[in-house]
Amino acid sequence: MEDMEYIKEGMRIVMQKLEDDDAGEDAPNNYDMTASQIRDLILDKVGLDKPFYPSDLAMDYGLDFDAMLEAVDMLRREGRIVDRD
Repeated sequence: MEDMEYIKEGMRIVMQKLEDDDAGEDAPNNYDMTASQIRDLILDKVGLDKPFYPSDLAMDYGLDFDAMLEAVDMLRREGRIVDRD
């Protein structure tokens, strides 16, 4: 029975740490943005004259990665961005 109390206390500590981390997280959640909205966000926030990584933008802005890639493809087709090797 003593072991069970030890496990419960450990779980309580872990749950508290998770709650504290969630409460302090300032990362935006824009996961529901469409590819067109993400395209506009890229045009508004990113200097297209310098390289950027779509994965970094997706993480920084809380975006769906598939929608991010679709937005990047839109910009590529429009000739606004080019791939770098």
